[in-house]
Amino acid sequence: MFSSTVHLPSFIYLYHGAGTESLNLEEIAGYLESWFKQVKI
Repeated sequence: MFSSTVHLPSFIYLYHGAGTESLNLEEIAGYLESWFKQVKI
């Protein structure tokens, strides 16, 4: 669903849009997990 070129600001935008989009907490959590793996914190 998400490409590796999506950055944190894009996630924040998606999060703020979650009220009107189909995103849910599980999807957000899954995205965060993927993002942290990509940036290898």
